[in-house]
Amino acid sequence: MTEEILQSLSDDPMAVLNRGYRAKERIAARQERIERWRQVAESITANPENSSSGGGYPTSKTENCIVAIMELEEEIKSEIMEIADFERQTSQIIKELVEDLNFKTVLELRYLSYLRWEEIAVRMNYTFRWTQELHRRALLALQETAKAR
Repeated sequence: MTEEILQSLSDDPMAVLNRGYRAKERIAARQERIERWRQVAESITANPENSSSGGGYPTSKTENCIVAIMELEEEIKSEIMEIADFERQTSQIIKELVEDLNFKTVLELRYLSYLRWEEIAVRMNYTFRWTQELHRRALLALQETAKAR
């Protein structure tokens, strides 16, 4: 584990652990944009008056839509690789720096499975409030361990 990650963990462990979640949000936003571009492309090809070339061949408008979709898909592929790296790091952080089994479980469910608090509480068979307290304690323990290293 790098000194940079340990320093970041000792400053704000939740920010480090949340990186994968934020990347997933960016992917979802790009997927929404792709869907909008697909709708535009379909409306162009379904509407004959939008076709300047005639004969059913793609217009520059259609080509622009396709290019935009392809660019967004490339960005998504890059984000997926970033998420995979974040998840590997997060898994390593939890494995190496967290000893308590309940702490490990709550952190894995939150930052690797991306579950909501209610879902974590049900899975762990705890109350909602205790799950959040357990999470708070896990972050404090993680922060202290990172500072000690």
